[in-house]
Amino acid sequence: MALTPTDVNRLAHLARIELGQREAEHTLEQLNPFFGLVEQMQAVDTKDIAALAHPTDQIEDVALRLREDAVTEHVQRDDNQRCAPAVQDGLYLVPKKSLIELRTALDTKRVSALELAQHFLQRIDAARELNAFIDVNPQLTLDAARAADQRRARGEAGPLVGLPIAHKDVFVTRGWKSSAGSRMLADYVSPFDATVVERLAVAGMVTLGKTNMDEFAMGSSNENSFFGPVRNPWDRNAVPGGSSGGSAAAVAAGLTPAATGTDTGGSIRQPASLTGITGIKPTYGRVSRYGMIAFASSLDQGGPMARSAADCALVLNAMSGFDERDSTSLCLDAQDYTRYLGQPWPGASAERPLAGLRIGLPREYFGAGLADDVRAALDAALRQYEQLGATLLDVSLPKTELSIPVYYVIAPAEASSNLSRFDGVRYGHRASEYRDLLDMYKKTRSEGFGAEVKRRILVGTYVLSHGYYDAYYLQAQKIRRIIAQDFQDAFAQCDVMMGPVSPSVAWNLGDKADDPVQMYLADIYTLSTSLAGLPGMSVPCGFGAGANAARPVGLQIIGNYFNEARMLQVADAFQRVTDWHRQAPWEVVIGLETHAQLSTQSKIFSGASTRFGAEPNTQACALDLALPGVLPVANRGAVERAIRFGLAIGATIAPRSVFARKNYFYPDLPKGYQISQYELPVVQGGSITIQVDANEKAGRDAYEKTIQLTRAHLEEDAGKSLHEDFAGMTGIDLNRAGTPLEIVTEPDMRSAAEAVAYAKALHSLVVWLGICDGNMQEGSFRCDANVSVRPLGQQAFGTRAEIKNLNSFRFLEEAIHYEVRRQIELIEDGGTVVQETRLYDPERGETRSMRSKEDAHDYRYFPDPDLMPLVIDSAWIAAIGSTLPELPDAMKRRFARQYGLPSYDAGVLTTSKAIAAYYEEVVSKAGAANAKSAANWVMGELASQLNRDALAIGQSPVSAAQLALLLARIADGTISNKIAKEIFVSIWEEKAPDDAAVDRIIDAKGLKQISDSGALEAILDEVLIANPKSVDEYRAGKEKAFNALIGQAMKATKGRANPQQVNELLKKKLS
Repeated sequence: MALTPTDVNRLAHLARIELGQREAEHTLEQLNPFFGLVEQMQAVDTKDIAALAHPTDQIEDVALRLREDAVTEHVQRDDNQRCAPAVQDGLYLVPKKSLIELRTALDTKRVSALELAQHFLQRIDAARELNAFIDVNPQLTLDAARAADQRRARGEAGPLVGLPIAHKDVFVTRGWKSSAGSRMLADYVSPFDATVVERLAVAGMVTLGKTNMDEFAMGSSNENSFFGPVRNPWDRNAVPGGSSGGSAAAVAAGLTPAATGTDTGGSIRQPASLTGITGIKPTYGRVSRYGMIAFASSLDQGGPMARSAADCALVLNAMSGFDERDSTSLCLDAQDYTRYLGQPWPGASAERPLAGLRIGLPREYFGAGLADDVRAALDAALRQYEQLGATLLDVSLPKTELSIPVYYVIAPAEASSNLSRFDGVRYGHRASEYRDLLDMYKKTRSEGFGAEVKRRILVGTYVLSHGYYDAYYLQAQKIRRIIAQDFQDAFAQCDVMMGPVSPSVAWNLGDKADDPVQMYLADIYTLSTSLAGLPGMSVPCGFGAGANAARPVGLQIIGNYFNEARMLQVADAFQRVTDWHRQAPWEVVIGLETHAQLSTQSKIFSGASTRFGAEPNTQACALDLALPGVLPVANRGAVERAIRFGLAIGATIAPRSVFARKNYFYPDLPKGYQISQYELPVVQGGSITIQVDANEKAGRDAYEKTIQLTRAHLEEDAGKSLHEDFAGMTGIDLNRAGTPLEIVTEPDMRSAAEAVAYAKALHSLVVWLGICDGNMQEGSFRCDANVSVRPLGQQAFGTRAEIKNLNSFRFLEEAIHYEVRRQIELIEDGGTVVQETRLYDPERGETRSMRSKEDAHDYRYFPDPDLMPLVIDSAWIAAIGSTLPELPDAMKRRFARQYGLPSYDAGVLTTSKAIAAYYEEVVSKAGAANAKSAANWVMGELASQLNRDALAIGQSPVSAAQLALLLARIADGTISNKIAKEIFVSIWEEKAPDDAAVDRIIDAKGLKQISDSGALEAILDEVLIANPKSVDEYRAGKEKAFNALIGQAMKATKGRANPQQVNELLKKKLS
């Protein structure tokens, strides 16, 4: 095949050669005849023929010669640098970025309202598949954004000026379609703004568009819209909830930072729950209904939807307030709903910011019908609230089950009347053919309304009809009052209530469309709050399980009348210690390439020293500098260490391995190619099992995962580029051109947490094996993270970016988090991720482009003709294998078997030799019976103190012998576990060296446990006399009262009472 000018230009680019047009043409004329000759090779049958990388490769017993690991090169830097074009302080200098690029960076300013509006309009356009918007008018949006920028320029910037918002299409908006999701109003443009729209515009917010919704707000899935269903951003096959599904999907997908919604029976809270965002329904009357197209007038209430409670509070500040145009608007003083955010609950401390908060859990909300995965997510969230200091209490809302029939009488009744105005006379749809006025009414309304709306109009007409009013509508109104009183009775015991928003996560589109009853049951936990007119909100708290693992779960928080500010405070406190509200519907895919500098004295292909800390280029010999005429000789010690690693991970050791040249240009790569291994690495396959720690903040339990390795290959390292202090130049130091083992994983990791857990496990292993010192600050162990994202459920990988040279676990985690956010935002804006190399800037917390990887597919690998194939026989492998220590996995299995530990505990205790040795010494002295408690102490108290003081376990002030004695004293009943922790801290702070410190402190402080039955009974008698209320509650069946009495007894004895004895004696006295 003949070459084209494009081919020539590409080749020139790969070779980093600049060709003029005439030169390129001439080159093409020369190359084509040559490739005509090359084509003749295609006629030769080479099936089953092994490639010959070197002419002597076919000679038996001829293989790569290895030199012994020793420093043989003593670098004369001045001689080497005599002919260098530019040198400073021993560094080779090369040009930095162009002046134009630097000027552009200096000219960049902070984002404007106009840029924000353009940004979100692009996102909306790129996400049309979600069908979240009914109307978008870029001209109106951009005009409003320009006006906001002018306000800011005049110094009139309030807290919302210039921020974008989307409006549920139930709020009429001047100049925009105001359809309520119905054919009846499909082309209706309102001549005025709803009060909500007006107030937010006055506050400076920029309208992005009108969001899709269930027709006239009647629905729980957003499938009832004339404009088609909205799709859930987390799973395109799932509903987003309704009726504010468009607003919820838009916020969840990042198409708008906030949106308005309305809630009649759950239409803010339920879609917020199903899409993983925050939404609040204020107290009925807080937000004006003027300009809100009515569904059920006594229930409809507007509210904000956003990522966080803090965002909702900010928007609610502008939305709420008295409106004389709405007779149901409450005449209340203006409030700042942000005023309690970040503040402790009254009387609480910063450490336990919700101490004193009483959370009521309605038992009717946690019974049959609640999905197990939703229950699990709620339980985890409630445990988090307990950790923040809150108290959980059982309360009852006995008429909860009646809320469905009550609601579906009252709401349709009001709707049937409210929708009577849509008759085809003054505005909206009118049938094209009709006989008379009555026929026009019927045909117009039949054509204009959808099935669900017509169904509810019929229900409402029926329950209001003569003879049925008392039995249905009036009765429903009465039960409504009882429901409202149930809430007041419950609030006498608690400050807020919590429970589920929806019985399940989002269901698939179409699953409930033909079964109205099942659809209505989805609102069982939200209807009663609306009927009572109370404020309620949904806060993201987790995800489903199994096939629903990508579908969010919301926690409902219910407040008493006008208590929105406190309710938002409670939600905000949860969101400050969790990140559910920040998560996005994307899957992260991560693979790591790790450079582990092998602990050889000399480099892999030269005899120069690998010692760290030398002056620049004082350990870069002639071969490292790629001076003409030099040749590489491989280091035996490097090969042995690679084999040692391969055996430890259960990999295949290649009997025949080949060094290859990887061709690319970069200033710190002296030869213009890197000697590496590609098709035939030394180590192939293998795996490492990681322990991913529990994270309460992320709602994650601890788990294990096995990461598959692709290969580990020997590769010479590049030099180091230094970009500071060289006046527009970059310094090149080739001391590091050394001896790493490049360890490459499969793309098996799905989070930054897994990547860090893998990096830590690998780090421990190479140090355990003695093949690398693991010093990350010196660059002995550093990671390159290949990161990509893809929509959940997609099988194909996204385009990856490689983040280079991450030399701390914290930087690895931060860099991945940033890169994931960057890629998601880029894709959602309609952009494309470019395959490139990036660097992480820890000061700015961001990655930046280093160089494009457009040539990554074309490194032009070929066997290095300067090096023979590496032959490794079985005897050599066996000899190295015989020197391996007990490996972490084997030790983990032994710990689990020998000490009866859970697999996770055994894994944590064998993450390093030092931890394992400490633990085994504790058990050997405390006895095997204390093996589990020893594990708990080493992983708990000891690990916590070590982390706090940034100490290695070998520096622990509490010795293994001291901890063993402490456990023995717990076991023999001398002290309680609580007292033991006090003693542990005392030893730690005193740094007491003697093993007898435990007994000495017990005696000196009088800490021995009270086990005398007579003494304990006397104390318990006093406790019972002092706490008659708790005694009565326990005898009435409240188990929590018993725990309160136990606490009082322990308090009376300053924690010295034997807890088991106290428990037994107290039960006997109360029986």
